[in-house]
Amino acid sequence: MTSGIQKLGKTLGESMKQAKARGETQGLQAGGVSSLFVFADYKFRVRVTKVLIETQSIGGDTLIWGNATFGIWNSFKWGNSATTSFILGNSLAGVLGTSKLGSQSSSYQTVEEIILTQTIPTIAKQEIAKWIASESATSPTHMALGTSSTAYTDSDTALGAEIARKTISIDVATDKKVEYEMEILSTDTAYHSDTFREVGLLNNSVGGTLFSRNIISAFNLDAATNARITVTYDLSDISAGTALFTTAGLNQTRNWLGSSSATAPGYTAWGTGTSATAPGDTTLEGETERNAFSTTNRVGNLVTFESILAKGEANGDTITKSGNFNAATVGTLFTEVLYGGINKSSLFKIFETDRMQVL
Repeated sequence: MTSGIQKLGKTLGESMKQAKARGETQGLQAGGVSSLFVFADYKFRVRVTKVLIETQSIGGDTLIWGNATFGIWNSFKWGNSATTSFILGNSLAGVLGTSKLGSQSSSYQTVEEIILTQTIPTIAKQEIAKWIASESATSPTHMALGTSSTAYTDSDTALGAEIARKTISIDVATDKKVEYEMEILSTDTAYHSDTFREVGLLNNSVGGTLFSRNIISAFNLDAATNARITVTYDLSDISAGTALFTTAGLNQTRNWLGSSSATAPGYTAWGTGTSATAPGDTTLEGETERNAFSTTNRVGNLVTFESILAKGEANGDTITKSGNFNAATVGTLFTEVLYGGINKSSLFKIFETDRMQVL
């Protein structure tokens, strides 16, 4: 019995020594070119953080200031052309001396401001992932109102009971933030007969992908009211360990969401820097090589990139960092990771797998 235990112990000991030796030589196999595999996981989240509803009265005792067409008083027009229509349509309330003509008709008043941290639907996450993978994808272009008050779920694909939608204006001036705005004029009669309880973003004038759906307090519109609705998105990195999405990388995604110029990642770079990764990084510290992705694959909201540092590249360098860019030189640093040093030589090549997930 003792002899058998000793033999088993000797066998396990030899196996451990062999495994240790393989690790110390970075998995090299004598007589050929070996491969070393490196993996990095990156995750970022897109959330709706605010829905703002504002209205502007253009009727009642405010006369008709702010109306998009010439003012009508019974059967009389105030002027007969855009240049002789008194001050109707001015973006500010008319002023005669120091007195305003009308009350608050020229400024929007807040009806409801909803602060939240709501996720976007699964199909919207997948549409963003399509863009990251350089597939055909379309960002939000329209906002819609509906009458359903059914609670939002990530599986939503449309408003519960859509009434009408309009094109939106978009602001991407703030880091990692997109603001979508729709203005409904008093002349938009499609909005005059319903009580609205939901607002959504979509990427087409008909049908399309639902990017968000939010439940709001009941409100109505009529021929004496303009309305303005603003939906705000925030993007945030939620990667683990030393891996992260940079602010610059998230801003490229923000730009795409905002229909602005944006380029998806297509390259992996390797470097020798040892400083901690930081959201504000725009270059890869100690970059020594950069290669285009060898393969790209997307499943749902997860995109996987593979790239190769060949046996003849970066030899003699201690590789400690890698990052993903959207250009062969310079470009935007989307992601980066810091890992234990790899002493690169011509005896092996590095296969890197980077996974980007939209949550």
